[in-house]
Amino acid sequence: MKYIDWIDEFEKNLLSLSEEERAKAKCYYGEMYADMRDGGLSEEQAVAEFGAPYDAAKKILEEGVFGAQSGGGKIATFESNGPCDELDFNCSLCSINVEFYDGDSVKIDYPFLSPTVCEVTQSGGKITVRNNKKVKWKSFKALFGDEKMEYGISVKLPKDLTPDCRINLSAGKMTLGKGSYGKIEAQTDGGAFTARGITCGDIICATDAGALELKDITCHRLHAEVNAGRLTAEDLCGSVADIALNAGSADVKRADARRVNVKVSAGSAKLELCGGQSNYDVEVTKTLAKCDLKATNGGRERLLKADVAFGALTVNFL
Repeated sequence: MKYIDWIDEFEKNLLSLSEEERAKAKCYYGEMYADMRDGGLSEEQAVAEFGAPYDAAKKILEEGVFGAQSGGGKIATFESNGPCDELDFNCSLCSINVEFYDGDSVKIDYPFLSPTVCEVTQSGGKITVRNNKKVKWKSFKALFGDEKMEYGISVKLPKDLTPDCRINLSAGKMTLGKGSYGKIEAQTDGGAFTARGITCGDIICATDAGALELKDITCHRLHAEVNAGRLTAEDLCGSVADIALNAGSADVKRADARRVNVKVSAGSAKLELCGGQSNYDVEVTKTLAKCDLKATNGGRERLLKADVAFGALTVNFL
């Protein structure tokens, strides 16, 4: 089916909407169609992605995205069915905030822009939140016009829940609020990941060109890797802290761990370590780099291993 035929039939099934609302709906799919063509899809492939015109129109009317129902229909709510032990986020162009509350189920509020943009599903104890990376920001603007809108997802977790979290964030930001988690794995391409006031098993986070912010973290093992972004951390407590800086910067304050491994390939890293220098054995490997550490070996209870190639490492003991 040609796009012009699809959009004409689509509009005929939206007679219950006002003329302005039908125009917004057509504009939205028009922008999405342009995005798909820019992405390399043919006209037939792009139209096939939309599905049948009747089904697309029915979904809009049911969800009230363009005002067909009272309340505007811009926000959809998901509520978990049964226990949850894992959260999987795969998102871009959005802001995600996770916090705990005095409830019994996981609740997620998210903008319902289109069936192809954002979805929340549950399979057993795993809840998946993802959105379509192919859709560009101008498609969102087609829906909301010039209205300032933050594409945000709000997640509320029961206080007695300790879920594993897996996070893949292309752009945007994610914040994990105060509470207890299982294992946390976070990867950001160009976005920002923030965790504050949390207790967990292991936390493994990495960024390519974004930002990692960790504050008041208690865990068994922390692994943070920065390729071309930045790491800022305060008040870390655990058995092992691994920090790898390939490029960019790392600023870590008040890290309290029995074993600290820091690798600086390029960039600049500053560390403040609790426990006092006399409590650490230090192993240093460096090439063309600046490092203010001297090796010591006296059977001490804590260990600092530093491998510095072309960057700079400064360590202060508290």
